[in-house]
Amino acid sequence: MSRTRKGGKFKGGNFASQFKQGLSMQSPMFAVAVNDGSTTEEAPVDNIDGKPPQLSELEDVVDEKVGSSARRIERQNWKVRAEQEAERQKEEAEKEALEQQRIKEAEEAEAAREARSQGQEILDETTKKGIKAAKKEAKQTAKDEKRDKMEDIKASGVKGKKKRKAKRKARKEFRKDKKNIRKNKRTAKRNRKGK
Repeated sequence: MSRTRKGGKFKGGNFASQFKQGLSMQSPMFAVAVNDGSTTEEAPVDNIDGKPPQLSELEDVVDEKVGSSARRIERQNWKVRAEQEAERQKEEAEKEALEQQRIKEAEEAEAAREARSQGQEILDETTKKGIKAAKKEAKQTAKDEKRDKMEDIKASGVKGKKKRKAKRKARKEFRKDKKNIRKNKRTAKRNRKGK
């Protein structure tokens, strides 16, 4: 590049802008060979016979110019991807919230079933007939629960020691439920007489 009168470099002009553009696009026309001076070898020639490369060979080297239309398309693609990602995250959040709600409902149902099998409803009764009916219902619920557990053990195909252990645990829980039912009945009777 030429110099100006005051010693500065001339950075404008047609050739300068072409040269900068060619370097930025890595065009072979403006390729610069750097030699550190340690070797006397010349810069390598692309073809064996020393002729410059043909246009068909250059097409592989030269990248396409990225214009405003390409940037606009890329921006639109980025927006679409961002919207899809936001939608996917929203769906995942909804699924997770639904799953949490199902778990909570299952825990509440299990707690209610456990309370029913242990006779917690007996405590709410105030009449002698109501206490008796609640006790009968609680005992039936506990029996049904034990029967379901025994059927699950049988259906699971567990054999030997594990099967005996599982049945023993089911019987133990049934006895515990019956004990709680009796305890709750006594408490309900005491509360009724005390009123």
